[in-house]
Amino acid sequence: MKTVLLVEDEEYAMQDLNDILCGIDPFLEIHTAKNASEAIAAIAANSYNAVFLDIELPGMSGIEMLKSLQPPLPPVILVTAHVMHAMDAFGLGAVECLLKPLDEDNLRAVYQKIVKDHEEGLAEIPPTEPGSVFLGRNDHVLLREETTVHLVKVGCISRLQSSGETIHVFFPHGTGSIEKSLDEIETRIDPKIFFRANPTEIIKLLRVDRLKLTNNGNLVAQFLDGLEVCFDADRSRIFEQMHRL
Repeated sequence: MKTVLLVEDEEYAMQDLNDILCGIDPFLEIHTAKNASEAIAAIAANSYNAVFLDIELPGMSGIEMLKSLQPPLPPVILVTAHVMHAMDAFGLGAVECLLKPLDEDNLRAVYQKIVKDHEEGLAEIPPTEPGSVFLGRNDHVLLREETTVHLVKVGCISRLQSSGETIHVFFPHGTGSIEKSLDEIETRIDPKIFFRANPTEIIKLLRVDRLKLTNNGNLVAQFLDGLEVCFDADRSRIFEQMHRL
């Protein structure tokens, strides 16, 4: 990675982000913008490997700025003290969220992931498919639960269940929801970790305690907490083919 843009109106926050990034990568070229207008002009004039974007900016907000830009965009890392505000930015080019005050280890992990994605040619998002970045087990996603928003590591998710237009996501310390189709989510998660058991449920394989067969030969996944998820016939057959020696 060579060049990043920092969009932040608070001088101390800008300096803090700049200092941490310089410590992580001394050869990094850092550009700065104090508002959305400066950022839009900078993005139009330069090719950035990443944009670190504060959501609360004077005049036009970070969310409004993203909506005004035409894809493809460089990967956008949100930097905010209010995670609730970040929900609307995912799907507009935002791929990660960092909470203020910044934690150096979290920033380092995000930066290294962006570098890795860039090197593997995965950093660009097709303009017709916003939000299509593949999610690894160490990536975080935002999940809404009534008035609370959870920032959950993908690897901690145990099960996803669709209900109408909503997907309920289960993780060790709670449940959240997202307004997407299960088909869309299935294309963004690792098939070595998650498996579509039936039309409405995706399970994490490592959370399954054991598998059993029904009388008609379909698989049933049993979790440690006693939950059972039934595979349909087609998915049972696909699972057996994938895991047969």
